Amino acid sequence: MKILRLLPLALLFLLVGCQDKPIEGENYQPNDDADLIGVKYDFFELEVNYGDPILTEFRAAYEKEANGLEAEIYDQIHDVYMDGDEAFTELSPDFQQLDLSPDTARKEAIQQVLTAFELEEDYKSISLDVRFPDGEELEFEVEE
Repeated sequence: MKILRLLPLALLFLLVGCQDKPIEGENYQPNDDADLIGVKYDFFELEVNYGDPILTEFRAAYEKEANGLEAEIYDQIHDVYMDGDEAFTELSPDFQQLDLSPDTARKEAIQQVLTAFELEEDYKSISLDVRFPDGEELEFEVEE
């Protein structure tokens, strides 16, 4: 009989413990900045070309959206293509190395992204577009 009296209490604990939490995976949608540790940007796009028309482009892109995020890596140099959660997981450590702001000098920004993404300095063109949470941007394109 005591077990029957404890049953409603046990069910209450079970229901409270089973809250609706997102599960990281293919349909993972971050719901706040805590889920995006290390990402200080709402939008980030880097394109680097090394001149040879074949297999010489690197592109990394990320966008924080209301319903989740989009991320992509297109690396012809190392024959790597990723998108979604896989790309975001790969990009996160690189973003943590960056300390960009709207006031970052072009030369400093270039050095930071080349270092963070482990890219060579002998590029033919590089473009960077970053949008910060306050709406400010850092954007440039350089052709050597």
